[in-house]
Amino acid sequence: MTFLDTNVCLDLIANREPWHSDARRLVAYHIQWSVPLGFSVVSIPVLAYLIGRFHRDVNAERVLADLTSFISILDVTRSMAERAIAMGWADIEDALQHECAVGNQSNCIITRNKADFVLSTIPVLTAEEWLKEFAG
Repeated sequence: MTFLDTNVCLDLIANREPWHSDARRLVAYHIQWSVPLGFSVVSIPVLAYLIGRFHRDVNAERVLADLTSFISILDVTRSMAERAIAMGWADIEDALQHECAVGNQSNCIITRNKADFVLSTIPVLTAEEWLKEFAG
């Protein structure tokens, strides 16, 4: 399972360049080769808020429905939340994303902000780095 951070999902659904192209290629590769992709349920309200606030030309309900048709929504448990709170990271939301990724056996986290995951216990890559390493 490849885990997508909220910012990569937003790049994908809001067509934010220059990152959209790499996010789209990464997702296309996963779909083509049937490699599971997931993102945290926590990302849904964050994405809806950001779309409504900064991308008003995008229909949040439609793009989120589209997104969830090919990317799995991963649950967050109470124990994941408790671990995230106790981790001492600067941003609890990032810690929660990490715990969701780890708890759902993700092999890596794809994000645009690698510095947010400097304490990650699994590899953290940008979409561009992932594409160079795995998609040639």
